[in-house]
This record gives sequence, structure tokens and C-alpha cells, in this order.
Amino acid sequence: MYILLYLSYLLIISSFAIVSISIINGQIIFFMFNSNYVFFNNNALFGSMIYSVAQSFVLFYIVGLSRAIVSISNLPQSNLKKILSNKSKNYSHTMLSVLIIGSAYIIAGAVDNRFLDPYFYIILANFGLIHYLILIKWQHKALKDCVLILKSIESK
Repeated sequence: MYILLYLSYLLIISSFAIVSISIINGQIIFFMFNSNYVFFNNNALFGSMIYSVAQSFVLFYIVGLSRAIVSISNLPQSNLKKILSNKSKNYSHTMLSVLIIGSAYIIAGAVDNRFLDPYFYIILANFGLIHYLILIKWQHKALKDCVLILKSIESK
């Protein structure tokens, strides 16, 4: 369990670093060189793929861990509500975050081909990055709650 937990955190940190670097890189090139397009390269595509895989892994880990905890019959009702609340919040917001970041990368391609104004990408990418930071906080809370509940069950 702890290996998967550490892997989840490693994937969250690495995907955040790659996504934020590719978004910031595109915006720096846009503003520094006063170009009329957002810099979009293979690193952004790689970042998008790593991000999708990482979020899918973390989401399924949270859902699986939550389902295993819920299946324990002698769990207090307050812990069940907390676990189910964390699971539903993470599920909906992970899907929204993947949609926003994925859309930002698609829009970056449209901006690169001069179909859209670069500010569409900048606004959506920054919104996606802020939402991803909030999602990381929620994922950490869900993982922490699951581990604390499992530790309290083990000690009994």
C-alpha cells in the first residue's frame, strides 16, 4: 500500500512539474519574443500524456482504496461519509482538470496554427494550472484520510 502511495505522490509532483514548465515555457516565449503564437513543442505533448496517466493512476488508487475502506463493516459512519465525500470530490474534479488541461493543449495547437488568439490558451492554461493546484490539495487530503483510517483500523 505504501509503495503505491509514494508512487502516487511521485506522479503528482512530476506531472505538476512537467505541466507547469510546459505552460510557463509557452507563455514566456509568447511574451518575451512578442510572437503571435504560443510555443508548443514535444515537451508539451509529453507533459499532457504524463499528466493524463498520473491523474488516472491517482484517481483509481483513491477510488480503490476508498472502496476497500467502505467494504469494512465496522467502520464509524463519520469515517464513511468522509471517505465517500473525498472520493466523489476527487472523481469529479479530476475529470474536470483533465478536461481543462487537455483542452488547453488542444487550443495551443490551434493557436500555433494561428486559428485562435494566444490569450485563449493563456487564460485556459492558467486556469487549468490553478485548478490542478487545488486538486492536488484535495488528492492529498483524500490520501491522508484513507491512510489515517486504515491505521486506526490496524491498531484495533
